[in-house]
Amino acid sequence: MGTIRRRYSKDDFLSGGGCGLVGSVSPDIVVKTAWAFEDLVSPERQRRSDEAIKGIQHETSIYRQLMRIDGPNWHPNFVQTLLFEPQAIFLQRVDDTLKTVVLRDSVPESLHFRWSKQIANAAS
Repeated sequence: MGTIRRRYSKDDFLSGGGCGLVGSVSPDIVVKTAWAFEDLVSPERQRRSDEAIKGIQHETSIYRQLMRIDGPNWHPNFVQTLLFEPQAIFLQRVDDTLKTVVLRDSVPESLHFRWSKQIANAAS
């Protein structure tokens, strides 16, 4: 399996998480990639890299499932998925996070709970 290798400047890097990082491709597109280590000599680095790739693949399967359900009528509150690669997901860039929306729009606790439950169900 190939690895996407790209050096991000600090201006391109947007966020990092458990399975990878999000970087800016253009003003409208971001890419979420699995963590990749230059040297996989240590078993720990190999394990972390393998887990990161599995995480991206799992997230890809969630997006694919949502696309099957909604088809061309993608829900307007979901980030648009543009392209899937084995170790990367290309997405529409949005400025708001779920946390920002919840705090800014004073989302009722019941709706916040429902959204959390839906996200958890999609991920399982």
